[in-house]
Amino acid sequence: MSEPAPQRWMSWFGIFNGQLKNNLLSESTRANIDNDSSRVFQHWLEQNPQRDDLSSMLYLDTKIWLPDNLLMKGDKMTMAASLEARIPLLDYKLIEYAANIPSNIKIKPFKAKYLLKRAYADFLPEPILTRKKMGFNVPTSTWFREGQRDLITRLLLSERARSRGFLNNEYVASVLRDHLEGKTQYGNQIFILASLELWFRVFIDSSHLECPQGSLIDLLEDKSVVPSLL
Repeated sequence: MSEPAPQRWMSWFGIFNGQLKNNLLSESTRANIDNDSSRVFQHWLEQNPQRDDLSSMLYLDTKIWLPDNLLMKGDKMTMAASLEARIPLLDYKLIEYAANIPSNIKIKPFKAKYLLKRAYADFLPEPILTRKKMGFNVPTSTWFREGQRDLITRLLLSERARSRGFLNNEYVASVLRDHLEGKTQYGNQIFILASLELWFRVFIDSSHLECPQGSLIDLLEDKSVVPSLL
């Protein structure tokens, strides 16, 4: 717990952190950008001073993690299906009330969602209150090693992707290789890299901004892969 709060928050939720990010970016990119993402978190923490660490982290969640990640994704998916999602636990009165609850009441060691479960103990059956957390994780690590192995290789190691210049191509290849060989779990990192390359192909390389027609395979018309990289 020796790291400042912004760095700890980044280490928990970031995809490319610290040395990983330095390795990922090309030398010219590192020389021309501010590589310290913690400044964003520090900005919000300064808007909410005199808070303990837990309250600071929860405040960061409301300013960054929720609007820029969970709520954004949920809104896009529901709107794509012509649905309007509502999140009752984010009612502003409830958020204001929860923000003023002392941190030592909010959490207990090894008891996830302690306060929420206590609040609903009289309304929910015991199996619901005691069951393990069920997330919405996508099995990207397995996909990239199995069914989508060829697709992701063609995408990230194509001459088109390698010619962009802002990433360290050798490091991208090593991330992909280590994941495919089962040496480490880089599923999230590969998903981010694939999303970035597809974004470039749809919105930067294309001469007109329209939703792409056809399948993902149609975006991989550049089939040139450097075989020695794998």
